[in-house]
Parts: sequence; structure tokens; C-alpha cells
Amino acid sequence: LEGFKIFLAGPTPREKHVKSWRPDFISLLEQKGFKGTVFIPENRDEREYDFDKQIPWEVTHLQTADLIVYWIPRDLKDMPGFTTNIEFGEFMHSGKIVVGFPKTAPNTRYIAKRSEMHHIPLFYEMEEVVDFVIVRKRNCIT
Repeated sequence: LEGFKIFLAGPTPREKHVKSWRPDFISLLEQKGFKGTVFIPENRDEREYDFDKQIPWEVTHLQTADLIVYWIPRDLKDMPGFTTNIEFGEFMHSGKIVVGFPKTAPNTRYIAKRSEMHHIPLFYEMEEVVDFVIVRKRNCIT
């Protein structure tokens, strides 16, 4: 794949009644004129989730992405984001992540502190994260 590539990391709904945050994020990207590839780790059709295929796909695309975007609207009941915690730790030193979560998201203090320690951009509004993506793309030669 050519061009700027982002991976939308963060909690993924596991139940149909739980609304994903990714459509709102993608809508903001489109409104701001983002041109590039967006890796979306969600099942977009009615096929059954295949854990054994999904995990290698995610690892490959996390590594391939120019920027890994963590939006963490953590909800301990419906979207706890346990996998997100592991992925954050795995890529914390990569220099290619941006992190965001609502100020009301529970259990995000550690991620905030580690972001601060490693100079990882951290935002509390989804639109601020999208704006960062747009600027990063503009400043990146791919």
C-alpha cells in the first residue's frame, strides 16, 4: 500500500448493541480531507469473528502503519480495552503513536503518565486527535 497509513487502535465493541467510535472518527477524517489508508480492526460484515486470523492481521497492520491512533473511550462494562493496553505497551517506544481518550474514561491514568514520560501526543477530544493526524500526514513524506 502506498501513501500515509494509519491504524485505528482502541477498544472494539464485542456485542452488536455497543456502538463503535470508529465511524465518528472516520467521518471527522473525511470532513478534514484525509487522504490515505485507514486500517480498521473491526468486522465490517456479518461474518463470524475469527480470532486466529484477526490477531495476525492486526499485528501486521500495526507494524505497517505510519501512525497508530489510539482513541480509548473506555467503558469497563462494554469496551474495557484490555487488548488496547497491550498494544499501547508494545508500540509505546515506536515514535509512531498518538493517544486520546475522553477525560471521563476510567482507568487511563497509567496511559496518560506513560504518554507524558515518552512525549507521546495526548488529547482529550476526538477532533484534536484527528487534527493531529492531518498535520502529521501533511508533515510526513511517504
